[in-house]
Amino acid sequence: MRSFLILFILLALAACSSEQEKAPASAESDSVPVLSGNSVPSKTILTSNIEYLRLRSVPGPQGDILDNLERGASLEYLGEMSSFNTEVTLRGITFKEPWIKVKTTSGTEGWVFAGALNFKLDNSSSLPEQLMDIRLKSLFGESLAASMKDYRKGYVSAKTDLELGTQYENVNSLKEQAANKMESFIRVGNSQEVPDLFWLEEAMPAIQPQLVAEGTAYDLFHDYASWRSRASKTSGKEDDVFFDLCIALYSLDSIEYYWPVYFLQTWDYGGHSELGAGKHEMLLRKMDETIRSAPSFAPQIEEMKHALVEDILGPNVTYWNKQEAILQEMDSILLDPPAILTESDLIALKQRKKQFEDPAANALSLNNRDIPQEG
Repeated sequence: MRSFLILFILLALAACSSEQEKAPASAESDSVPVLSGNSVPSKTILTSNIEYLRLRSVPGPQGDILDNLERGASLEYLGEMSSFNTEVTLRGITFKEPWIKVKTTSGTEGWVFAGALNFKLDNSSSLPEQLMDIRLKSLFGESLAASMKDYRKGYVSAKTDLELGTQYENVNSLKEQAANKMESFIRVGNSQEVPDLFWLEEAMPAIQPQLVAEGTAYDLFHDYASWRSRASKTSGKEDDVFFDLCIALYSLDSIEYYWPVYFLQTWDYGGHSELGAGKHEMLLRKMDETIRSAPSFAPQIEEMKHALVEDILGPNVTYWNKQEAILQEMDSILLDPPAILTESDLIALKQRKKQFEDPAANALSLNNRDIPQEG
């Protein structure tokens, strides 16, 4: 009986051992199978966007380190991607992405984490689109990722000025949603290097991420030079003249920001109107010309005009320039009013001009250029 019990225990242990051997390998083990990529018709080049990117012998963080790659290292895709994703936090963003088999410029082959790569959506292979889909869905969610993909396709395929205008209108709400979502997955700290978001410009053409709020967050802005370049390739001229106006509004670098060229930012969260420098009048007249040449963009131009007029009339506006310069520009605007100004605009501007004649009595702050600035 005792011998039978010993034999039974040995058989049970053997069965348990057999089950452990059949269990699937861990996603981070060296023996994880990989999915073959599509055939590569031409070289697909990927770029490291971090310092010391680890080139490993097998996919996953347990692979032996073959090399530490510098930021900007050029890597050739070898047609294989891991069948699993790994979570890795890189400079404030947690990526959940696969591993890619690559070859360095020195000829060393190995695996790198996809979240540390930049890539061009250039149709060199299916990989960049696959990686972008994975990244956008992981960070932004299925719905936003799909909207971003639709926008990208529409932007690239637009053939007429009105088609491009539709994409411009559609992306305004999209970039706001995307920027709000970015607040939940990007952590920017004083002690860490800021994230590399070059890939986001590939995902949303003509939209550029910028650090804001004293370098503690990101927001998304139009890159009007890119819009203007794209407009030059469509039929029709309405988009060309509209984006010329946009560039005039943000003439410093053609990148949209919270404040156009007629406002002087003197600290992170504010500044002063530059009324008196001639910028308001110049832009009003350019808006007037543009709305006649590009009537399809009239709603956007009207919004621009409203914001500019508010920079003159707003109850909390302070002014950078001296009284004499301000009155001179107001006179020039009112003497020959641009047609884009409505009757109510003109009445309000005439009233404000009278207030500028006695700023102290009307609690208007002028000539802030001679007042020491805080911040």
